[in-house]
Amino acid sequence: RRVGRPWALAYPLQHWLDRDVSGYLAEHFPGESFTGWESGCKFCAVDITFRDNNLTRLLRNEPLEFKRLMLAGMGAEVAKAKGFPEADVGAILEQAPEWFARVGGKATRG
Repeated sequence: RRVGRPWALAYPLQHWLDRDVSGYLAEHFPGESFTGWESGCKFCAVDITFRDNNLTRLLRNEPLEFKRLMLAGMGAEVAKAKGFPEADVGAILEQAPEWFARVGGKATRG
């Protein structure tokens, strides 16, 4: 961080789709086989305003891990971000776990 200058983070890979990563690997590492790779932290919520984000993938691929994360405090933080600081995280997880996977757009307050 520099004094007197705006500070910003840039993570160009955070919003790459699987096809973007596959295309890059094919172009720069032709003939190599990459399987079982992940292009981001599965618990990261920096992309929570996007439709297919890390949390939606976690919910789809590892629903028990998603539930554990939400009950550990992430669900309360998502609820606050959506404008529901007193939300019953456990009850919502049982009825509509996808509610916690996105903030913004059609998922807000719904």
